[in-house]
Amino acid sequence: MKNIYQWINILFLCIVFEEKIPVIFHMKDSISRSSLLFYQEKGERKIILLGE
Repeated sequence: MKNIYQWINILFLCIVFEEKIPVIFHMKDSISRSSLLFYQEKGERKIILLGE
């Protein structure tokens, strides 16, 4: 349940900062300790998880 809450927060941040692309979010208590890179390419929004 905690993981779902974290993803909702991350997606909300992506929506808020969608005009400031690229934006890198560092997820502090994530399972894979990964970074969320949100960027826009050719008008399509893509979310890439860069794990260790």
